Amino acid sequence: MRVLVGDRFGRLLEEITPNIDSIVWALNQIGKTRLTSSRQSKEFNETLLGIGNRIYIEFDNGLPPWGGVLGLPRAWSSTGVEIACYTIEYLLQARVTDKNASFYERPAGVIFELVLEREENQDPMGITMGSIWGGGSPHWPVYHHTNIWDVLDYSIRRMERCDFTFTPYLEDDHIKFRADFFQIAGSDKTATVAFMEGRNAGEVLKLEEQGVLLNAHYAISEGSVWDEDRLVIVGKDLESIAKYGLRESGKVYAGTSMQSTLEMHARNVIRIYSEPRRYFRFPVTNSEPGKFDSYALGDTVRCALPSFGFDGYEEDVRILVREYNPVTGYCELVVEEPNEPLYWIYQEDLPEE
Repeated sequence: MRVLVGDRFGRLLEEITPNIDSIVWALNQIGKTRLTSSRQSKEFNETLLGIGNRIYIEFDNGLPPWGGVLGLPRAWSSTGVEIACYTIEYLLQARVTDKNASFYERPAGVIFELVLEREENQDPMGITMGSIWGGGSPHWPVYHHTNIWDVLDYSIRRMERCDFTFTPYLEDDHIKFRADFFQIAGSDKTATVAFMEGRNAGEVLKLEEQGVLLNAHYAISEGSVWDEDRLVIVGKDLESIAKYGLRESGKVYAGTSMQSTLEMHARNVIRIYSEPRRYFRFPVTNSEPGKFDSYALGDTVRCALPSFGFDGYEEDVRILVREYNPVTGYCELVVEEPNEPLYWIYQEDLPEE
């Protein structure tokens, strides 16, 4: 690994040689690692190891670069210091929108872009705009000093099914981060990439089905009375109902009155909960048929796991998290079986009171 450090504006300072703990990349979430530096090392000073400094890690084994910021906790000992490091999204947890930050008839990608550009102009984090998906339905959110990470992780991702990534890169002696917004991140690599138990997937596996089962969801608009004007959108997965029986839920979505937004809420609940969620976590090696450089977060690959289920498992899975251990050379993956249910949406007709 090659580890570079920059100041809080990303301006490169120098290469450092700390010990690096396991390194986590996570789709739509904040990745992390930890660095440990001894008191005898050349980087043991506040200029290089200050909170808020940027970090950039390169690999020679096919893994993508990892970048972010030095954060907290920072633990001191007689031998040195251990510092938590996070991907750049970490800083968005400490930023808020303006009061009455209103977006009129905007797609989710445009809201994503405008929110980030405002924060970058206010105090630079090194975030630049990459590819922004501009599709989907129009939305009308209003934010009042709302946490920026909540806007991205909660609000926008419930407007549309979408993914976002922040990719570190070097430009003009600065560490920067390209923000991309996708309808669905990644690509289908099932024809070329596979994880096979006993070959390039480790023998110690944790294979789990979890979560509640819901196959009918009532997405209800804001309001104080239950008359014919109050919109109720219902989503159902008929295959799930036939298999497990009817399992319902309902929720009033405060601040939501648009039919398209309620439809998206109903679709999301059914998409996520209509089948048991199959999460697999297992170590993989940098070897065929799934070398580290052959797949990325969001990609769909083939997975063959004889230890799972009653009859073994061989299906497609989507990569959500990868964690690299520099000591073992393994990557720990978290993957999920894609769940694309057969659902239908309709508007409920409420009787007059």
